[in-house]
Amino acid sequence: MKKIIILLFFASAVAFAQKPVFTTAKVKATTVYFNAAEITQTTSVTLPAGTSELVIKNVVSYLNEGTVQISAPENLTIMSVQFTNDYISEFEPDETSPIIKKVRDSIKLIEKELVLVVNQKASEQKTLELLDKNNQVYGEQSGLSVAELMKMVDYYKAKRTETANAINAFYTKEQKLNEKLNDLKKQT
Repeated sequence: MKKIIILLFFASAVAFAQKPVFTTAKVKATTVYFNAAEITQTTSVTLPAGTSELVIKNVVSYLNEGTVQISAPENLTIMSVQFTNDYISEFEPDETSPIIKKVRDSIKLIEKELVLVVNQKASEQKTLELLDKNNQVYGEQSGLSVAELMKMVDYYKAKRTETANAINAFYTKEQKLNEKLNDLKKQT
């Protein structure tokens, strides 16, 4: 079971509801287990009087929300805690964040790969059209013997099946890349 402990030390009282206050958590201690890790992180922030929404960045991406523990000084009341992986679009993105850079780089790579897959699929579709247009045999005037005709049929069948299977594979790959791309774009 993954256990994440986040200790928050605040320098002042709770602030009035305004724009979220952003702070970055720093790793204080880490214990790695066979199937999980325990990470203790701390941060300090000065809050104005009243109610404030505090957004803590640099928290691990994958955590068991039920194991999060937050503490604060006695003069501070924590009203609720919420974890989100989609913080980038919920708030003003930090352009220097390595997470945002990684997501944007991934988007660029997937877009390039998607263009290649679309081009390959189009080539295979044109090959299939060409095969289908050139599959006519014109009787005795064609000069084909039965053996040559059988070879041509076998070639056509094999090539058409191979091409159709390639189109299906590219279609599936294109769908998966589009899904991945949409998931990444939701994070920016």
